Amino acid sequence: MLLDDKQGIACDYCGTQHRKEFSYYSVEVRQGRSQGGRTLPLDIIRRAPVQFEFDLCEDCEHSVAHTAVTNYRAVPVGVVCDLTGVWLNGDFVYYYVDITGVSVKVTRSGNAEVTTRPRHLELTISAAAYADVSHKVRERRKVDTGWRTTTQ
Repeated sequence: MLLDDKQGIACDYCGTQHRKEFSYYSVEVRQGRSQGGRTLPLDIIRRAPVQFEFDLCEDCEHSVAHTAVTNYRAVPVGVVCDLTGVWLNGDFVYYYVDITGVSVKVTRSGNAEVTTRPRHLELTISAAAYADVSHKVRERRKVDTGWRTTTQ
């Protein structure tokens, strides 16, 4: 979330503020529906509208990445939630999470030089995990500034 003075961000998950020169991660969440335990092809889910977006600091992103690696396991049929490790099978609603790295340097004039690193990390999460994360982010936010990043 962009700070009120527009000189930095606050992590939407932990609330830590970063100013002047920093890196963070922009998170976009899209909803999908599995059929027979299979998720939608990536080219289709990536074109779906963004349902929710938020920003993570480097520490929170590293924690998410570590959790995803810990929970990863190949299953013959179905999908595993990257955040909870719960096996999802059959027909279910899931969320595709696209995490993009962003580096920001605020110049003396107050302008921001922004560099993006698209598709840093992609996750599949369950509806329950999405509900938990989105609730925590909504509770953390005090003002929606509307500042967003776009990948190039």
